[in-house]
Amino acid sequence: MRWAPALLFLSCALVPQRPCPGPEEVMARLRTSYMYVKDFEAEAEVSKGAGWLRAHIWASRPGKLKVEISDPLRIHIFHILMREGKVHLRTERGDLSLKVPQLPVDVVALACGLPDVEGELVSFRSLRRGCEVTLKREGVLQKLSLGRGNLVLREEYRTEDGKLLGVRELDDYTKVGRSHLPRRMSFFWDGHEVEVRFLWQRINQGLPEDLF
Repeated sequence: MRWAPALLFLSCALVPQRPCPGPEEVMARLRTSYMYVKDFEAEAEVSKGAGWLRAHIWASRPGKLKVEISDPLRIHIFHILMREGKVHLRTERGDLSLKVPQLPVDVVALACGLPDVEGELVSFRSLRRGCEVTLKREGVLQKLSLGRGNLVLREEYRTEDGKLLGVRELDDYTKVGRSHLPRRMSFFWDGHEVEVRFLWQRINQGLPEDLF
């Protein structure tokens, strides 16, 4: 019996370990997951300083996003509508329309927590429990830190000279349809921090065009 621990260790060491997927396989999996989600709807709690607001979110390709914000008592505060490169903000004081530059990330991916992997692969590094992928798109470097199952845990955006533009951290994944989506996201940019906690999520409902 005194040899049991050594035998157990030896048997575990002899079990073949599944090799870490290479860059082609990892990128193919990420693109498949990204392309699977055509539209997204969710309700979430969004941090605001020491308090929380309620958000109802709709997103659909190409480039359509709508967010309605209310207080904890569900009293409407404002809503944001993004479509065709324009942002419309509606509040009690009136409406405001702005033309904004195209975001370096797909709005559906931004809303639901999937990585937008349409950029050029710059580097790939295999880790003990996952990997790191760096992509380049329109002069912006996107670094993805992936854990088990190729789930994105952290996403960084930097300029080519290294200036940090923003960070997104993702956690508490759950299966929605055939995709795994985070139930918690944290955004960091320019000294600001916003946390999003999803209460429920739905995908691929075929959201009507007039919703946006």
